Amino acid sequence: MTYMLCRNRVADFSRWKAVFASHEAAGLSAGLRLIQIWRDVEDANNVFFMFEVASVEKAREFIGNPEAAKAGEVSGVLDGEYHFVEDAGVYSDFRGPELAGTPQAESAHPFDPTLDLVVVLETNDRIQLALAKGLLEEADIPFFVLGQIATLVQSVDASLHKWVRVQVPCDREAEARELLEGMLPEDGAEGPGESA
Repeated sequence: MTYMLCRNRVADFSRWKAVFASHEAAGLSAGLRLIQIWRDVEDANNVFFMFEVASVEKAREFIGNPEAAKAGEVSGVLDGEYHFVEDAGVYSDFRGPELAGTPQAESAHPFDPTLDLVVVLETNDRIQLALAKGLLEEADIPFFVLGQIATLVQSVDASLHKWVRVQVPCDREAEARELLEGMLPEDGAEGPGESA
């Protein structure tokens, strides 16, 4: 999976965010799906955001479009940068016996990062997320939680908790869905961004 990691220094965060949100459809049509927005702790007008990228070529065309430059100007962008990045593993991949000179044993089910990931659960319930993670770990099914950083903020009203998506490799989807069957919403249940 390819992502675009961006930074903008802006004159006013509220104005920037309003203009940014108004261009969501244009970004989606260019194959950019917003994953998360962050603000610098010491400078709230220094903004970081990440998109999931369907096509680097289409993303570059979108960024190079004069309309994007105009939107940046209107929103008060003072300077910025972007980088196309890809998953290089998780911290746990880089620690262990190999640091002490002992070769690390191969996993019984090696995870192929080139596999497509599919969403098997969407939730804003921390307990449901913890249960799903435990079940997947116990079954040795590799997974990734999109939006997990948002679950670290615990002092927020439960109705405002951010939705997260649990993803697994497509070749393990059926097994994961069967494992999480009792946790999956029934047909017609509301998900993130949906209303009845």
